[in-house]
Amino acid sequence: MYLGKYSYLVNIIQLFPISIGIDTIVVDSDIKEYLRQQTYEEILFNGVSNALISEDKKILDLDKCKSLKEKIQKSIDNYVLGYYKINFDGNFYINRSWLLEHKPGHWSPAHAHGNSIVSGVLYLECSPDSGDIKFYKPEGYWNNLSTGTINFPYEEYHPHNSESWSICPKSNTVFLFSSRLKHSVNVNNSNKSRVCLAFDVFVDGKFAGNEGLLDLTIMSGK
Repeated sequence: MYLGKYSYLVNIIQLFPISIGIDTIVVDSDIKEYLRQQTYEEILFNGVSNALISEDKKILDLDKCKSLKEKIQKSIDNYVLGYYKINFDGNFYINRSWLLEHKPGHWSPAHAHGNSIVSGVLYLECSPDSGDIKFYKPEGYWNNLSTGTINFPYEEYHPHNSESWSICPKSNTVFLFSSRLKHSVNVNNSNKSRVCLAFDVFVDGKFAGNEGLLDLTIMSGK
């Protein structure tokens, strides 16, 4: 980080971070070709087409996608179990998955995913100008010293003082994040389509109650 006129920074402990998981998943060419053959329908925003979405909302349940689903599941387990150290008698599983195609000029507005714990997106085809993925700071989350009524300007922006943060994706990259985290996709300014595979993750299993709360058991509808 550029220090400018300051000779050093005080030691910083980063408490309660918002963690985005990033992994590389190489998708076989025959699977990519198979996915290109899926049928799509338009997504309209204020009456204007801004994306295409696959008619099939369980893409990863197709037999041809079995090996790809296993790769994605491994990344999910590393994220929720390896990083977050979640320990319970159950499983995180993909309950929805769909393809998105953003043609030149297409984009996605800010949104979050309901009825889901973790969401993810695997980029199949993209270029540097095809649109960054943008994440937004949750309301009431204090990652800087602004108060809402007093909003400071900053000499330099970084993830710990920003209201939002954009990341330029690369093909074969998957992003994993809390489904409650709002995100959008910037306009595709390239001359080619951006294609990605999005998915939601839910849980099944038994959750032990804390301090007298009842135990909870969730059974999947798989």
